[in-house]
Amino acid sequence: MAIKQIMSTAAFVVGLAVTVVAQDLQKALTAVELEQYRTAIAELSPLAKQGNAEAQYHFGSIYFFGRGVPHPFEDDNSAKQADYWYKLAFKKFMPKAKKGEVEAQYYIGDMYLNGWGVEKDYDAAIKWLTRSARKGNAKAEVALGLIHQRGLGVPRDVEKAIKWYKMAANQDNGTAMVYLGWIYQDPQYKYHNLDLAEEWFVRATKLGDVFAMTQMVRLYAFGKLSGGRPKNMLKKIFWHRKAARKGLVSSQVALALYYGNRMEDEQYDPKRAFKWSLAAAKHGDASAQYMVGHDYLAGEGIHKDYNEAFKWFWKSSRQGDDASQHQLGYMYEDGKGVAQSNIIAYMWFNLASMNDNPNSYSEYSATAERNRVAKKLSALEIQTAQDMSTKCFNSSYKNCGQQEVFANPAMLTMASYLGSAEFCAAYGVDYRETASMVIAGINRINEFDDTFTKTDFNIAVEKGHFGEIFSAQAKRYVSLSKESADIFESCKTAHLQVIKISKAK
Repeated sequence: MAIKQIMSTAAFVVGLAVTVVAQDLQKALTAVELEQYRTAIAELSPLAKQGNAEAQYHFGSIYFFGRGVPHPFEDDNSAKQADYWYKLAFKKFMPKAKKGEVEAQYYIGDMYLNGWGVEKDYDAAIKWLTRSARKGNAKAEVALGLIHQRGLGVPRDVEKAIKWYKMAANQDNGTAMVYLGWIYQDPQYKYHNLDLAEEWFVRATKLGDVFAMTQMVRLYAFGKLSGGRPKNMLKKIFWHRKAARKGLVSSQVALALYYGNRMEDEQYDPKRAFKWSLAAAKHGDASAQYMVGHDYLAGEGIHKDYNEAFKWFWKSSRQGDDASQHQLGYMYEDGKGVAQSNIIAYMWFNLASMNDNPNSYSEYSATAERNRVAKKLSALEIQTAQDMSTKCFNSSYKNCGQQEVFANPAMLTMASYLGSAEFCAAYGVDYRETASMVIAGINRINEFDDTFTKTDFNIAVEKGHFGEIFSAQAKRYVSLSKESADIFESCKTAHLQVIKISKAK
């Protein structure tokens, strides 16, 4: 009896673990569909590293398509990562496929079809996809439809493609419905029929398919010349709104631009614009983060807040957004939301200038602003800023000057350290109170009053500030994510410098 109970408990635990993995994987795939790539990466990464073949396949796709990471065309590391994860997935799927596992057969076929983790081989792709499709796998049916539509390894045959797509659509596969819609929408095919195209798109939207919702947007966005309906802004926004409410980032950005357009009085609604840009910004979209920063800077749709503006421009700049880098240049120059530094202002203007059109000069271009700020700097400071620019760019915007400036007492006054404390607070590392105590201590040292100085330092020690960083908001020691590790180190360095300088005084 005891053995049966143990076996039953073990089976339950294993089943529960499998369920949890499946749920995490589905969460990741939903995030990919909604363009919420930060969430997708966070969910896929641990599963892939634990050896889950599906997670490894989709993690490879994250790098292959440059979703939330640099595109392989821009970064060789992304190409290497994609190949690495695809090969691991292929190696795990193949034994399962040979044993007849339907899903594994689909993945092996798809990888042969695209040349992911293995040499491209259309014959092998068709073999494995057909085996999977015969057992009712809708994704394999869609892939076979695509093969016949495009003539990949077989004569092009749109009728066979339609047959395969309809088989998958009958299993409520939204992708198959969208592909059918495309065939009926395309004037080059004899099947051209906009009513049927829209019917298939709408049918997929009723399944909650955001991909289909974006096709409805396109149907009314570009007009008849693009094979769609007559342009209809209201219908376009209607479908954007549906997709945005499901969480689709690109539709949230589209709504933010729509409601933030000052040129159209009837639709202009800064509060709605801010709502949608913030929703997209929280999922890591760089253009939305810029819009949120701009709204906080200008006080549009939300109260004016330089600290918040700086925070969002910073997030966007680290993704290479030149408009945000341009704004950071102004904020560092003016000391708004951050410690004033012409050196770092030069650095950000310099980085943003990489996207300037050399044939189109403007007095407000990043190049012009960099040259203007350069007049305030010595030759040594300009060289420092240029070196920082190179280091920032080469680190994919992960090491962008804050450490060098925080760690060099010669560059900043104690007042600037208080400014850096404000900067760190924006990332949840709050030592403003400590910095204020140290300033008070220094002032009293200058007045030869050591007793009060010791009292100030003792209070700070009791609060757990020295040696560790304490979050006043959370009332606990902070442990930031790896993404913010460099910011944490910078803030910690600045914090220790406050202590070091105060002792030197």
